Amino acid sequence: MGRFGHSLSGISKAFLTLALLGLAGALLLSFSASAADAPKKLATAQPGDCAACHGGDKVLPDKHLDTKAMKLGDCMPCHDKDEVSLKSKMPTSHAHTLAGISCQACHGKKTPFGSMDYKGCLPCHSTETLAKPPAKDHFLPNPHNSHYGTDVDCSLCHHQHKKSEYMCTQCHDFKNVTPSPMNPLKFKSKADGGKAPEAKPTPEAGKAAPQ
Repeated sequence: MGRFGHSLSGISKAFLTLALLGLAGALLLSFSASAADAPKKLATAQPGDCAACHGGDKVLPDKHLDTKAMKLGDCMPCHDKDEVSLKSKMPTSHAHTLAGISCQACHGKKTPFGSMDYKGCLPCHSTETLAKPPAKDHFLPNPHNSHYGTDVDCSLCHHQHKKSEYMCTQCHDFKNVTPSPMNPLKFKSKADGGKAPEAKPTPEAGKAAPQ
């Protein structure tokens, strides 16, 4: 029995080892496939050249104008009244690039690019200026003027290469939407005449939040 027990123990260990190796291999293949499918991050890509990073992936609707030579200002004549704002359909990094702000402008010239400290955002996005506008109503406060003060890491809400979020909703039922939530694309159909809907009125900017 002793030898038989040891034999079973050896077989169990060998089987467990093979199972773990198989699982590791499957995870590695899955990760490799995901990495291959992910768009490239090319610092040399022109702002409107989608194919440079996305390759043959469809990221624009059929019959869309060629965007290769476009910048953000060129997009707005058609997108200024979109139901979902153009900046809400793409990562913030895309909006920056289309606005003429290159990767190097924030990350510097040294590659590979490292993570950004939030203080690198302040030359263009002053927290004092952002904190000045009043709340629109009780559920639409100014997120930059909170009980945390203004010394808050921008990346807690604003993500450059993935979906942005609104950290205050972890505790509060606020309705603010952080720019670049990467909402599903909503393109107007031919039945709609290709026209974007009229912009919906927003609460008065000067309306103070109720006490």
